[in-house]
Amino acid sequence: MNQLHYLPEGVVRELLFEIANQGKPRIAKSDPDPRKRISLELSNASVGIINYNKKDYCRLVELLKGKHIVKFLEKEFEERFVKGGVNPGEAWKLGKGFCKPPDGNEFYYTYSERIWWQWALIIKVLHNNKNTRKAFMAVWNPKDIDFDGEKTSLPCTIGFHFFVNDGEVSMNHIMRSLNVWYNLCNDLYLDFLTLRYIANKTRMKMGTIGIYASSAHLFESDMKQIVQMVQCEPMFQIDKFVDIVGFLKQRFEELKRRNK
Repeated sequence: MNQLHYLPEGVVRELLFEIANQGKPRIAKSDPDPRKRISLELSNASVGIINYNKKDYCRLVELLKGKHIVKFLEKEFEERFVKGGVNPGEAWKLGKGFCKPPDGNEFYYTYSERIWWQWALIIKVLHNNKNTRKAFMAVWNPKDIDFDGEKTSLPCTIGFHFFVNDGEVSMNHIMRSLNVWYNLCNDLYLDFLTLRYIANKTRMKMGTIGIYASSAHLFESDMKQIVQMVQCEPMFQIDKFVDIVGFLKQRFEELKRRNK
């Protein structure tokens, strides 16, 4: 983890810095979604945040995705506790412009189905042993490897690891794949809600949230919105970030020229 940030937008900016400077080009001409054919990918990305103010997370989601996505995320979090899991549930209906409808009667998976039964175990093990390193909530299932991720949405999250230091409970969100501009603001808000819940249930203070991604990437198709944000939003008008956005544009333009 390079450094701890105190605002969610700082996490987004840092990963975009790293992608601009160290990201490797990935060209997927066969991808059925043309928006995902050109990207820059950062391997083994890590970043952290220490912020207990819900408004800061909501503000970033509202700015990048819209107020209705805040409601979608809160409903999604609520459904993660429903006994027996829900699929498709109701949350996706609130995610207009972000969530695709289920293929048929249900999704291939939901977080609700995968983790509803694990909350009590996590809370119990943290209560019983504050030195434990096994409070891991698993999302990825090995059987997911057999499914075609081009046709079926697969979990980007491997799992969540909770641990205690100096009376504070912290969480690491471990991911196989992270779309930095499109998904990170949503992940940060859900991570905040998750850690706050565990802290309340274990009667401990909130610690830090760490995000680890095997692949953190940015698609060329997201650059239009990034440029717009730099032009109109003060949180993205930091001189160094403006320079990085210009560098990202150059890198993507070069990639498009080479792969016409």
